[in-house]
Amino acid sequence: IDDDIKEKVFPRNNKSYWPTSPDLVLEPTSRGTNQSGEIRPSIWLNSQIIGRWEIEKKKKQYSVSMSLFRNVDPSISTQIRDKKDQLEHFINNNLSPIS
Repeated sequence: IDDDIKEKVFPRNNKSYWPTSPDLVLEPTSRGTNQSGEIRPSIWLNSQIIGRWEIEKKKKQYSVSMSLFRNVDPSISTQIRDKKDQLEHFINNNLSPIS
């Protein structure tokens, strides 16, 4: 995993709290690699992480927010957004309420 992406997908301390904004990078509390074994929900393309996604609750509905870390072909971006929409629909119609 590219060093510039590690900060966005791996927590560096042993706490499991993460903000829901995929663009937010927390200040590391220690140097080195991930200590908790967690990785945030990520978007992969050709064996590389190209983005992150999170589930957020807005009123009574859930939404999936996502952020791409690099530019991708517009057709790939469209496919990713379509999958995001399908996941959002599935969460709201099949999994809700989420505890």
